Amino acid sequence: MGEASKVWLTRPNGRRTLNGQRPLDYMLSGGIPAMLTVRQLLDADRSGQFGDAAAEDRARAAKVGVRVVEG
Repeated sequence: MGEASKVWLTRPNGRRTLNGQRPLDYMLSGGIPAMLTVRQLLDADRSGQFGDAAAEDRARAAKVGVRVVEG
């Protein structure tokens, strides 16, 4: 696992689904269904579909040239 992945897992996340929780805590408390949800969020991020991203996350992504797709 890369350093960026470790940092992402342990940093509070403002996405609606995670509600400010660290992704690691969200997965540990929610079990397999939460792991699947986090996987879906990561897949959406990688494909450019920020369906659950907050407005400030969308703006930040636009600044670095990430394609944001409304679904």
